[in-house]
Amino acid sequence: MKTPEEIFRFKAEYYSLLFQIAAKCGLVDQNTFDIQNHYFDDKYKTSHDVRYNSPFETMFKWLALYEDYPCVYRWELIPPYDECEIKEVINGLRDASNLNMPYVDMAATTTTNTLYVGKAEGCVWGRQIEHLGYHKKAQTHHGLHIHDWAQQRGLSFKLHVFVFPKECTPILELFEYALAKEYKPLIGSHK
Repeated sequence: MKTPEEIFRFKAEYYSLLFQIAAKCGLVDQNTFDIQNHYFDDKYKTSHDVRYNSPFETMFKWLALYEDYPCVYRWELIPPYDECEIKEVINGLRDASNLNMPYVDMAATTTTNTLYVGKAEGCVWGRQIEHLGYHKKAQTHHGLHIHDWAQQRGLSFKLHVFVFPKECTPILELFEYALAKEYKPLIGSHK
């Protein structure tokens, strides 16, 4: 049986190696998409596929190019917005509707323009459908459900997507963590 010192040394060496690999990975591609408030429409929650014939079509075509790639993304809030109101609305919506939404630290006082940082080991386009709130099973899927609370508040966003080589999938969490520590998102938990 290993001693605690041996376990700690192994973990330190392991994480050191992961960070070295991560530094060498680099990006395959990156893009930023404007998501204007007027893009949101109830028809995408029912019968119309948001990927086609919609203001989101260009974004989803680009995301589909990287369906099999690991990605990290950041949802940025475009001013004006009220951080406290957003946190209260998301908490209230989650409690009232049983939507599966990210953690909100109501006590956090950091000022930020980043709503959320996340990752997708594949199918990043599907993950964004969930965040927009347009997935057919939105009630049970974990996501931001942006349509359900942002439209009536006049909020707009930028979605920043970073695509990594496939061999970086096992360490994708490190990139997500680094981005979250840099931008300090309003919601979500990154430990």
